[in-house]
Amino acid sequence: MTYRYACFISYKRPPTWQASPGNPAPDPSRHFLAQFAEVFQQELDSFLSLSVRSFRDVNLSPGSKYPRELSQNLCLSLCLVALVVPQYFESEWCMAEWRGMAKFEQTRSRTPLIIPVLISGDMRMLERQFEGRKAFDLRGVSTPTRQLRSNPRVRGKVQTIADMINNMGSRLKGAALEECDAFSLGLGPDSTKPLFPEKSPMEG
Repeated sequence: MTYRYACFISYKRPPTWQASPGNPAPDPSRHFLAQFAEVFQQELDSFLSLSVRSFRDVNLSPGSKYPRELSQNLCLSLCLVALVVPQYFESEWCMAEWRGMAKFEQTRSRTPLIIPVLISGDMRMLERQFEGRKAFDLRGVSTPTRQLRSNPRVRGKVQTIADMINNMGSRLKGAALEECDAFSLGLGPDSTKPLFPEKSPMEG
């Protein structure tokens, strides 16, 4: 079994609202987080030199059952790029993805495989959650479609992230991924017992 994705893009999905008479629900795809994740993935992929590209879940809504396919996609990814907002570390989904890749850091390379990208929040408050991993600060991006595609400073940071992933691809080429056959994050009806039951960093 070989790597299927260059990275797994983990992000806090936008909230959803129920429509009511005279008050239609907003389109989640228009939310800032959704737009940022979509454009970020496009730009990141454009800088990758690997034969595989990134993965981002676009099909499930917040609170949906976590299918086994997503567990497999995480396991078959070289690394995890976490698009961090303050609520990221309060999300069961996001923390399951983070903890999963943190374990792969120990078994696959013993070097960082998680790349935090800070979108909003206080860096000093959040950086302790990064546990020494290099974080990229993109808090100045307020219009993703324009800035991620045309701002040289912002694009330079995205390219640096892509270069890190390209280097991982060279270093981890041919790594054995036998654990993916049984890997599960334990968040869906078709999942096994959670493989990594540690506490969230927010729990102290």
